[in-house]
Amino acid sequence: GRVHCFRHAGPAEPRRVTDAVNPDPYPQDEFSHRYDAAVRGILRRASTSKGYCFILGCGDGRLACELARRSEFQIVAVEPDAAKADRTRRLLDRAGLSGRAVVHHVPDGRLPYTSYCANVVVSDGLLCGGPYPDPCEVFRVLRPCGGVVALAAPAAANSEPEMRKWGRTVFPGWRVAADSGLVWGLFARGELDGSGQWTHLHAEPGNSACSGDKAVKGTLTLQWFGEPGPRDMIDRHHRNVSPLARDGRLFVPGDCLVFAVDLYNGTPL
Repeated sequence: GRVHCFRHAGPAEPRRVTDAVNPDPYPQDEFSHRYDAAVRGILRRASTSKGYCFILGCGDGRLACELARRSEFQIVAVEPDAAKADRTRRLLDRAGLSGRAVVHHVPDGRLPYTSYCANVVVSDGLLCGGPYPDPCEVFRVLRPCGGVVALAAPAAANSEPEMRKWGRTVFPGWRVAADSGLVWGLFARGELDGSGQWTHLHAEPGNSACSGDKAVKGTLTLQWFGEPGPRDMIDRHHRNVSPLARDGRLFVPGDCLVFAVDLYNGTPL
């Protein structure tokens, strides 16, 4: 079927988005090999092909387009320039990727997202020789239990020292590597300090109903919402077995099935 989108009356004529799809809105040029190497490197180092991939300084959306085409990631592209962000939206629309890849105008570097929600964080701006993102913000939004930072910069005389200096200020175990004409900064986040597990009906084999979590304190905020939802759950007059949480995944029993979802952003796995 078709999805019909309505808006206030205006001078423009309605159009079908599928009529405007261009399978390749980006040219084959001297940057093509660099983007191909970057995407292959990111996907090889990522711990998953699903979830949320944040692209900081997304430029014209070329990295967003390639990652959306080659993975199952939901792409969240961040761009400080409003005009460039608008142009990138139009290019991704032409590529048929609206919805799979979204572009947010964020002018001040402070990411408007909850903590721990990104499975992968990369940068298109840095790939083109632009500035580094804020390392504290990158660390804040990165998901524990396997979230990956994979930043690539063009190989140059000062690329490796700059990459090493940027990462070691925040990321424990930050490492730098050279590959396919690019200098990579790499980090995989471990388990959140003080976090607990809920592996049995009443938390653990001793039925203590205590997860051992030491991180939950103060004001709570919404982490994610959405699937799996109630449709496939047990009838409302009964009750499901309690969801179980371990190693960054939530296991939710439903009606004759079990859902596995990302504990930090709700992605169905």
